[in-house]
Amino acid sequence: NYLDRFVIGSVLSVSAVAFFTTPFEVTTKLVVIPSALIASLFPALSNLAVLAPERLKTMISDSYHFLVAITFLICFTGIMGSELFLHYWIDEEFARESTFILQIFLLGFFVNSLAKIPFSHLQSIGKPDITAKIHLAEAPFTVLFIFIAAIYYGIAGVALVRFFRVLIDMVLLMLFSSGFIEDQKMPYKRIFFHL
Repeated sequence: NYLDRFVIGSVLSVSAVAFFTTPFEVTTKLVVIPSALIASLFPALSNLAVLAPERLKTMISDSYHFLVAITFLICFTGIMGSELFLHYWIDEEFARESTFILQIFLLGFFVNSLAKIPFSHLQSIGKPDITAKIHLAEAPFTVLFIFIAAIYYGIAGVALVRFFRVLIDMVLLMLFSSGFIEDQKMPYKRIFFHL
């Protein structure tokens, strides 16, 4: 979460760090919303996995619908009003430099919110190693692409790298989570789960 700031500061400038970090910090405060759902979802998923596995898929599906409804509204409003918000909160120059960054981070917040459900599911069934392996596999590529993006595309490139990382993270978590929900053998289960 903090490597990109050091890269931006060393490759670009210290002022670019402020244009990047402020929108990031604004969006991290929104994480309290999906986290509240996940805090109540975790014990329910653990319970259903043992006592009523046939209801597990329904609970996860309902959680996705609920979370999409809430986070989409927040993200849509934030994306549409981001320039105005930054203009009145800080100033015109800051809005000009950081609006696109804030919009990317809001999209990342939406995607990352959805990733919390399969993340919680995998934790609740005693498979935290899968999420750790995914994050370890992503780390070197993320670091490499952050450096390349900062050099060639500035802070917008770094923000896009962060977005694509959470998008890939969400897709992988959903694949592995669904592999445990479905009662079929999937190739990625055999390869990844038994490492």
